[in-house]
Amino acid sequence: APVSGGDVGEIVARTPWMADGYFRDPAATAEAFTPEGFRTGDVGRFDESGRLQIAGRLKTMIISGGENVFPAEVEAALGRHPAVAEVAAFGVEDEHWGERVEAAVVLRPGASALPDELAEHCRQQLAPYQRPKRIRILRELPLTPLQKLDREALRRAAGPDL
Repeated sequence: APVSGGDVGEIVARTPWMADGYFRDPAATAEAFTPEGFRTGDVGRFDESGRLQIAGRLKTMIISGGENVFPAEVEAALGRHPAVAEVAAFGVEDEHWGERVEAAVVLRPGASALPDELAEHCRQQLAPYQRPKRIRILRELPLTPLQKLDREALRRAAGPDL
């Protein structure tokens, strides 16, 4: 049954032409192909007009102080700052919060912004639990060999608890 009223839930798809499972991978098949449908690994919510809004991926969700933080929401807020060209939000292990939200940004050519200015922008855009505890300005975001954002490299570079 669809989750309504702004609640976030995992997106499950079911079609008559859907595959029966993954080739020679019974464990992954059992996890993803359920009687309800295919578990996509994406999370979303239905908006007031009934359209599905993607909130992010389950794998990248940050649980900070018991609250679920979707990197896509943090990235969208930081991305609205006029100096920001690219942004990545990610979770870092934290003794107090379990995980803390951090962000890395790449500025637009010729633009300037300090981490404190970006943090103030976040205070105006995000709930307190969603706000990055640290914002780093990088020349470029790390990519995997497949040219996807490498959040693990960002986590490793983040260092110990603040």
